[in-house]
Amino acid sequence: MGYEDFKSEIEKIDNNLSIEKYDEDQIAMIGTTLQDRKAGDVEIFVNEDVSVFRITTDDNDHCFLKINIGVDITSFDTFFEILNLIKEYMENL
Repeated sequence: MGYEDFKSEIEKIDNNLSIEKYDEDQIAMIGTTLQDRKAGDVEIFVNEDVSVFRITTDDNDHCFLKINIGVDITSFDTFFEILNLIKEYMENL
């Protein structure tokens, strides 16, 4: 699954979800705000400003998923649907 398909599927889950893939220019321009992000990182937001998932790579190109979310019991289906899409996306990196 490529980035554009991944983005489309994530945004179909809930209209409060958005996704951003960072490039070199964004990292340089935003600077310290994104100090722990690097080009190629993909981040999923709720309400456009709360980061909940980030796909990143280390210096050896190993792919990692970072999760920063609190969910209530009614959100578990959405949570697992997003995780399944992330897994499919990361398998193709």
